[in-house]
Amino acid sequence: MFETVDSAEVSIPDELKGYDERAWWYVKYKLHMRWFHVTCEFNYRDGQATEMLFLTQLEHLLDIEKEKSIKILQIDLVTPGHMNDGERWQMEPLSEIWIGYEPDTEHRQEAQIYVVADGSHYIDSALETNEEELLDKRKIFAYI
Repeated sequence: MFETVDSAEVSIPDELKGYDERAWWYVKYKLHMRWFHVTCEFNYRDGQATEMLFLTQLEHLLDIEKEKSIKILQIDLVTPGHMNDGERWQMEPLSEIWIGYEPDTEHRQEAQIYVVADGSHYIDSALETNEEELLDKRKIFAYI
């Protein structure tokens, strides 16, 4: 979840913004978890526009993929150092998303596997399970 503060709000005349839109100079993100930077082409009644979305929820990315009025142009996975085995955040082109299930969990707890363009795999597992131990893995998203 991204956060905003009132002091970062930008005043924009009503005629220059969309219905119910507000603008911010910056947003904050307190969680050290992956997120998505998605560049999309939106088809509006009066034309097209290219805009970027910052998404924290996988479900939102999957919903956008299904939306006929939106064309995804680029998806980047943004990961903290503890996830990408580095010392800093990285933004890399996303290729695929897989899900698998944590072993020995009563309610089939999901974990995600993110594959980036260079072939690296990043695991998002609440139980810190490695990829080889995940059960019933299946691809749920591919971006080519």
